[in-house]
Amino acid sequence: MSTVTPLIGIAAFPIAFGSAAVAYVSSGSPISVLIAILATLALAAVIWIVIRGRPAWRQSLDPTNTFVLALLIAGIGTMLLIGGIAALSLPAIGFGVVVLGVAWYIARPYLSAQR
Repeated sequence: MSTVTPLIGIAAFPIAFGSAAVAYVSSGSPISVLIAILATLALAAVIWIVIRGRPAWRQSLDPTNTFVLALLIAGIGTMLLIGGIAALSLPAIGFGVVVLGVAWYIARPYLSAQR
């Protein structure tokens, strides 16, 4: 956990600010910005709690460059998706889902090899 906790914390804030920017561009409402930030931080907390309860996941983590690329792309997709949901913007939600699908497609060989 000493490695995973800072990584989640470091990744949560740029994704929160990115989702807030998407929400603001999509709707212009400060309420949607707040919702996007809070939703992203809540998602980071849930991810941390789930990973904390599964020590086997952390011990078997040996990411390749392709998997790290998939994580970065998933971060962009998460920004678009959460910002789009907060702003109720269908194009942003759609782009977020597409980008998350691309990230899943890239990470699929790594995830199937971990089983």
